[in-house]
Amino acid sequence: MVERLKTPLPISVFSTTLYSMRLDHSSKIAIAVIGVLLLGAVISYGIKKTPEAIVFAENLDDPIARELAKDIPYEDVVSRVAPHKALYRLSLTEIHAGSPINELSGEMFFKWEDTCDAWSTDHRFTIDYYYTDRPSIAVSSHFVSWEDKSGDRIHFISEGFTDGIQDDMNRGESYRLDDWTGVVDYREPAGLTYELKPNFFFPAQHTIATIHNALEGERFFNAVMFDGTDDEGPSEINVFIDQGSLMETSPEKLAGKKAIDQDLLDNKSWNMRLAFFPIEGIESRSEIPSYEMKVRLHENGVVSDITVEYDKFSVHQELVALSKLPPTECKNNNTGDVL
Repeated sequence: MVERLKTPLPISVFSTTLYSMRLDHSSKIAIAVIGVLLLGAVISYGIKKTPEAIVFAENLDDPIARELAKDIPYEDVVSRVAPHKALYRLSLTEIHAGSPINELSGEMFFKWEDTCDAWSTDHRFTIDYYYTDRPSIAVSSHFVSWEDKSGDRIHFISEGFTDGIQDDMNRGESYRLDDWTGVVDYREPAGLTYELKPNFFFPAQHTIATIHNALEGERFFNAVMFDGTDDEGPSEINVFIDQGSLMETSPEKLAGKKAIDQDLLDNKSWNMRLAFFPIEGIESRSEIPSYEMKVRLHENGVVSDITVEYDKFSVHQELVALSKLPPTECKNNNTGDVL
């Protein structure tokens, strides 16, 4: 049996949010696109800004209020984000005792677009798994999300296939209420719902908040995020930012690669480590993260390097192609003028 598994982003990290790879339940793999990042890498950070909302948040001393209070305006952080598409090559980098697989190979395609009133992300995985005790399998996953720029609502749909046969489907929406709590409503699986505690982040918001903290010189960022990549509910994410790794030019190992737009990499970037803790289900009682990620996150939302670490193996995502997306022509809803 295989199942689709939770991945943030990026830069989920992250988004973005970070999507996912799918494996046996006993050997979960989740690959980010910032989603934490990419994954979510991607990105919307349009938190409510009415005076009443800000006062409410500040009274709770919550992470959203702390973002609003930073020296660098979050509008400035959002303005740095560059819609783009990227291709990553997946490979197994470490295997430990008890690993169910002895090799894997595949690719992940990621696209993030500005659709005027929302951010749209598209994540596609194709992965071949090679096992020690059974035949290999080919797994593909597709995740699409639409997150409004107010930061109050996300629509999502994901589907998974094993050897060409669809075996997984999730779709629904999540939205923020006036008291800053949230609701998740799934259309598939039908009837599944979650209640989200106050001041959670959606994946795009989380990615922007992570960049915001990095630009402010912070070294640690903790928050709860819901991304819609599966039916397992929200996660708590601890982000450790290595400020000593700050660079303002393209990483040396990527310089000169013709398929990579170097202009998208010639900006500030940091090495980060993310630890993911489920909030729902049996694993929520564990003090050990479900998995950890090492990423190189840029101030424009691009993730130039990703490694996902599990107790039995690690998977590397190598950036092999990167390009800008053309700007979207947006019109004023009242006047019809192009913005």
